[in-house]
Amino acid sequence: MKRRPGRVAAGVAALATIIVALVAITHWDAVRDHVKVWRFQLTRETRTLTPGPRSSGQSLTTIMLFHLVDTSGRPVITEASEGTVRIVMDAPVRSVHDAVRLLAINGWRVIEQRLPRRGYIVIKVGEPIVTLPAHPPGMSYR
Repeated sequence: MKRRPGRVAAGVAALATIIVALVAITHWDAVRDHVKVWRFQLTRETRTLTPGPRSSGQSLTTIMLFHLVDTSGRPVITEASEGTVRIVMDAPVRSVHDAVRLLAINGWRVIEQRLPRRGYIVIKVGEPIVTLPAHPPGMSYR
């Protein structure tokens, strides 16, 4: 019985393992984002917002997410229960970059998904970076 084919197969398996490990190490940020997205989608109830007609009477958060849908033309996956969120809007949204920046200012993390299909995953990670005063300066509520 020849041992050479077994050695070749073990060598190829070891080489493939080393290549996968090197790719994972060199692209660790992308690997970490994909793991975070998969965990988010598996552990929470999510909803997908897609381009097209939509109903009226939406919350400010949903409108803000639809800015990303409209400017990118791609679906957006987010948590189903968004809760009450204070929105800070400092400029009109004209591009994907503007929509992503607006979401980041308001405490959301936007991860671009490429596999299995292109889209955006939007995860609430904190409070808005920019805070508005409780009432405009010079006004009192007496």
